[in-house]
Amino acid sequence: MNQFQVNHSVRGTTILLALLGVVSCGGAKEAPAPVDESDTVATEVRLALAVDEAIQAAPAAADSVLKANGLTRSSFDALLYRIAEDSTRSAQYSAGRR
Repeated sequence: MNQFQVNHSVRGTTILLALLGVVSCGGAKEAPAPVDESDTVATEVRLALAVDEAIQAAPAAADSVLKANGLTRSSFDALLYRIAEDSTRSAQYSAGRR
């Protein structure tokens, strides 16, 4: 993996964190909804957290991590944007990153 590819992954994570910050700044503070293990929302969030953690641990293996999880760079970016656009997913993702 070249430097551009590593930067792309880091940039996607940075964008997601910025979007999460914007979403979490407004409104009343509520605890994240309980995670239902069979829920698609929770499943997507767990997938994004696991992939992000694995890429952060081994940036040179990002393509392999994505492929092992049935993702491409584009589909992982789309997943991160879906999470950032949804307040429930954003809250769960943010809680999982702590």
